[in-house]
This record gives sequence, C-alpha cells and structure tokens, in this order.
Amino acid sequence: MVEFQQEIVGKSPNPLLGRGLEPLLVVSSSFSVSLLSDAYEYWIKELQWPQPPRLVLADYNSIFPQVLQTSSQFHGNADTGLNVILLRFEDWVRGSEHDDAHQYNVMRDTLQALGIAIRQYAHQECRAPLLVIECKPSPGMLAHPFWSTHLSTFSNELEGLGTLPQVVVYGWRTLDIQFRPFVNQYHSFHTDRMGHMPYTP
Repeated sequence: MVEFQQEIVGKSPNPLLGRGLEPLLVVSSSFSVSLLSDAYEYWIKELQWPQPPRLVLADYNSIFPQVLQTSSQFHGNADTGLNVILLRFEDWVRGSEHDDAHQYNVMRDTLQALGIAIRQYAHQECRAPLLVIECKPSPGMLAHPFWSTHLSTFSNELEGLGTLPQVVVYGWRTLDIQFRPFVNQYHSFHTDRMGHMPYTP
C-alpha cells in the first residue's frame, strides 16, 4: 500500500501535503461500484487514515466522458486529489452474443481508444494524477484459453500507459500478488449478473 501511495504522489506535480485543500478521490468504473462507499469507510477506519480524501463515485460506466470531457469530475478535481479508473476489459462486451473474434475486436479497438484518451489527458493541464487499475477478470474468462492469452496482451498494453506523466497503471496480476492472501473469493456470479457488481464486498 505504501509503495502505491509513493508512486502516485511521485506522479503528481502538486503533492497534496499541507495545502489545506479538501482531497477528492474520484472513481469511474466499467462496472457498478455502488457498494464501494461502505468498503471505503471500513478501510479508512481499519488503516486509521488521518485525513482521507472524500470519495466521489462518477456515473456508471462513464470512463470515457470522465477522461475526455473538460467539464467532468476528473478534470474538475485539479490538484485536490486523485482520479481512479477501475476497469475490466470484458465489461466492454457485456451481454454481447457475438463470437469471440468479434468481441476481441471490440475490446482491442476500445482499448486503443482509451489509450488515446489517457494520453490526451496526461498532456493536458489536469493536475490530479490518474490511477488506472485493471481489475481481475472473471473466473470463466481466465479459464478460457482464447481469452486468457488475449487478456494478458491487453493488460500489457494498458500497463504501458504507466510511463505517461501523471498516470499510474496497475495490472490485475500485480495487485493479485499483493492482495491474494487477504481475499478468499473475489468474484460473485450472482451480483455480476443481476447488478453488474462482479466482486465480493
């Protein structure tokens, strides 16, 4: 956790120390994060975080508008906190009845578009650093030979964006090594199907 914080602060041109500003943690995700507030409050208490940033949940599935639109919460955050993207590639083809090849093309093209958007964000006057987290794929995707290979390629491409100014990227494998000892079961098929909330609390 300390390593993550150090890398993020190092990417910020205006580290949030002693500025007297309210820090914001703006989260945009490819899936529903409506239960994130409760988990966030729990970890604030568990970690005894003295000055936690206020959590702001962006609209459902609003990653592209948040990154691209200058009127978004990401762009309005300025140097007062951190912007976060939570991403699963498979969410881009959720509900699709097309074959694997077509879904692969959609994921590939969407990832390329996201890369362009993030590069644009990184070179604008957006002073809040951007943390991009690739969340762990569903067990079915990981067990599928076709998808396990291509998702790994996508993950590598996404992590390559971490060389940009103000951008920090963590692929799911990196985080899995860090947090696997604390998580017995990460995926909930029922809540994913019913409310697009793929992860257990």
